[in-house]
Amino acid sequence: MSGMGRVAGILLVLLAAETWAAKPVTKGPVAVLPFKNLNQDATLEWMRLGIAETLLSDLRASGRVQVVEREQLGHALAELALQEARGTEESTASRVGRMVGARTVLLGSFQRAGNQLRLNARLVAVETGVVLDTAKVTGKLEQIFALQDDLVVRLLGTGDTKAPRRRRTGPRVVKAYELYGRALASVSETERVALLREAVKAEPDFTYAREDLVRLEARLREYRRAAAAAREERRSRLLAMLGDESLTPEERGNAAFQLFVLHKHARSWWGLRRDAERIRGMTLPERISASVREQALESLAKAHRELRQREAALQVTERFLREFPGSVHTLTMEVQANRLIAELRERPAGRATAARVIAENDAWTTQARQPGPSQAYWIRKLELDHCTLRCEHFLFEEARLVCRSFIESWRHHDDTDARVDVSIALMKEITALAEMGRFTEANASLEELESFVDAHPDIAAQRNLVEGARNSLPSDDEEAAAPGTPEGPSGGAVRAGSNGKNP
Repeated sequence: MSGMGRVAGILLVLLAAETWAAKPVTKGPVAVLPFKNLNQDATLEWMRLGIAETLLSDLRASGRVQVVEREQLGHALAELALQEARGTEESTASRVGRMVGARTVLLGSFQRAGNQLRLNARLVAVETGVVLDTAKVTGKLEQIFALQDDLVVRLLGTGDTKAPRRRRTGPRVVKAYELYGRALASVSETERVALLREAVKAEPDFTYAREDLVRLEARLREYRRAAAAAREERRSRLLAMLGDESLTPEERGNAAFQLFVLHKHARSWWGLRRDAERIRGMTLPERISASVREQALESLAKAHRELRQREAALQVTERFLREFPGSVHTLTMEVQANRLIAELRERPAGRATAARVIAENDAWTTQARQPGPSQAYWIRKLELDHCTLRCEHFLFEEARLVCRSFIESWRHHDDTDARVDVSIALMKEITALAEMGRFTEANASLEELESFVDAHPDIAAQRNLVEGARNSLPSDDEEAAAPGTPEGPSGGAVRAGSNGKNP
């Protein structure tokens, strides 16, 4: 290119920058509507919400214009859909804008041809329905964020011409973007969490998914706290109904059944044990006494099993089979009894073979280990094996100590594989503590595991360990569930300090 041509090119760029910077300030709040899929291709539907939400996030982060949040906009769009509203896109945009208190609405469309993507957008004034400005950009799909940045600059003049923002590109970014868009469209919060975690796993620096995941998981924790309070209120009502002699026997029996189901669904095993024992000791009308006692024994056996109190669970299960041989639960209880017997038998057998298995594993690992860069890898794997094998052979106190030593030694290593191993060791520590009946400590380790996974997006897939561990632990604690001394399976008091632990 000649010197004159280069000068002309520079002048055009400067003129364009001046034009964008000179655009009038967009009146906020701004609502960003889902983009229209011009391809009418279902596989691209994730872009509709994906583009709109990432643009919204960028506008919010810029601080230059107030925005209407996604949830508020979603309610308005749902209401319009129910009203079967018709009209031009601009008139619909104006109606939505008025419903959510926006002064300007950004709406647009996208069209894909091979690896090329075209984005079209326009700004509409809510008060008049007049199109204030339009913009169109085209480029590679892998550079979608650069295209969106360009689109915002053309429409709002909010670009920073002195230091253009660097955006990640490539197939991993597009994959993370697709998972994020699918998460936005999901009506299931469980599925949304899973998709957001997959997005972070595909591209750990995908901040939109990571920030959404943090917010969503915070909401879910708040939901769990609210649900726990609601369950306790319902439990109190059901217990009051059970003791209310003015109610019919059927109403009182139904209250007992609902109480047992409430505890089981909530995994409040201490509470289930307490209330099952309490109901067993109540004097109830003859018409419901047998059926309520049957449900109470089945529930008590379940609580003991979940609390790893296997010997107590076996005693209660045997009592159930003796007292209710014709119950619909008989076959299930027989299966549970056989399983409990097998678990109690395998513990001493596993402990007896632990030393030999650990020694054989050490010998194999030492032989496989080669001097050089992989030395640290083999050392780590050997130490992790010491943790996992002790847990698998029921040496739970040893496992707890060895796993904790591994966690402290490797938790700060800046290596994805090492972090995965640390999360496994934390899971084994939780298992060991739970098997010893030390649920308070197990829950503390669970919180540590959750924080560790949240702090390292590269191991987001390990989030399934967090959920697995949470589902294996009681949601309540012994102190909250047992204000008095609970009765044991044979009617006597459980020894103080025993905690129902297994040997």
